[in-house]
Amino acid sequence: MGDLFSCQTRWSIEIIFSLTLAISYEVSVHVLRRSLSEAGLSLTNSLSSTEKMAEKRNIFLVGPMGAGKSTIGRQLAQQLNMEFYDSDQEIEKRTGADVGWVFDLEGEEGFRDREEKVINELTEKQGIVLATGG
Repeated sequence: MGDLFSCQTRWSIEIIFSLTLAISYEVSVHVLRRSLSEAGLSLTNSLSSTEKMAEKRNIFLVGPMGAGKSTIGRQLAQQLNMEFYDSDQEIEKRTGADVGWVFDLEGEEGFRDREEKVINELTEKQGIVLATGG
């Protein structure tokens, strides 16, 4: 896990939404609205102003499982006219198996190696919203 976070120095991170224990989808939306508000944005901003914000920047959503990262990420990517990626879904697409099976078969270390590779590749892209695994 330490190797994954040591790679952050080369990541082009402009905004990180740290979603903490969200009890419900509504709480996640409230957290997102507050974070956007603090950045001078809103979910209802015109695309012209949000597209400027998103140009060549990446947004990473991190937090515990079930916090709403993927749900919020899809909506945010759509609002900002950006591509959305979910690291767990990328692992599933590449392995042809669900994350639970990969974790059971390869253990945490094997899964984290795959996760690190996927995240490193995705962070080479520009203008994406990435929901990381919980």
